[in-house]
Amino acid sequence: MSFRPTSLALAGLVLTLGAAPISFAQAPAGYESIEVTDGGTIRGLVTWAGDSPTELRLPVSKNPETCGTHGAEKVSPRLKISPRKGVKDAVVFLQEIARGKPFPTGVKYALDQKECEYLPHLLVVPKGADLEVSSSDDVLHNVHLDGANSGNLAFPDKTAKPQVLKMKKAGFVDVRCDNGHVWMNGTVLVITHPYYAVTDEEGRYLLADVPPGAYKLVAWHEGWDIVKKDEKDGVVTKYYFSEPVKLMKDVDVKQKGEAEVSFELRAGGK
Repeated sequence: MSFRPTSLALAGLVLTLGAAPISFAQAPAGYESIEVTDGGTIRGLVTWAGDSPTELRLPVSKNPETCGTHGAEKVSPRLKISPRKGVKDAVVFLQEIARGKPFPTGVKYALDQKECEYLPHLLVVPKGADLEVSSSDDVLHNVHLDGANSGNLAFPDKTAKPQVLKMKKAGFVDVRCDNGHVWMNGTVLVITHPYYAVTDEEGRYLLADVPPGAYKLVAWHEGWDIVKKDEKDGVVTKYYFSEPVKLMKDVDVKQKGEAEVSFELRAGGK
């Protein structure tokens, strides 16, 4: 299948609430940034195999005047499948790479809270970069970050100033709201090399300026099924999701060549 992506982002996404941690790609110590003049391109699709599952809907149990403006339920952002079966927000990356292009400069890494959802749901940030967190909601949010980097950020309303956290360590950062908006969940993935891409609405990805060579290419997606939930007085206080899915294929990148590699997700996670 041949195509050209229309919307691609350098990124890489995601800690799963209630799931065991998984090993993500790690660049060797001292990843070396070089000018890549003969690099190739890897492109492809992440798609869903079989019938698309029913959307997972989570009840809005607090501040419906702000959080429930589109109904009494939120569609979970953890699995997004287009009519053409493209899977959004999968992370495709090179498992190991010692040297290659530098990270782009002048990029702002920002996370907003709007209608009691994290935007974007999945965000990839280079190690050592600043993450700016803000709120567009007129309700109290307490952003709890846990994992490779941690913090608690209070936003009384939308007039609160953005707050900045430096992402000092590589790995997953789980993001959730500690003020009763239990459906809110997001992930920040802090990475050590720039060969990560997040799939667009049609499941497309692109990795450019890849030095020639043989690599392990990984497609990763957070778990999407609810496997457990905590409740108090009939109200859910925490959701636990299924394990992430990790698929891997070999890819050979030629000088100024183009390799096409696609992946399929399916019910049950494999």
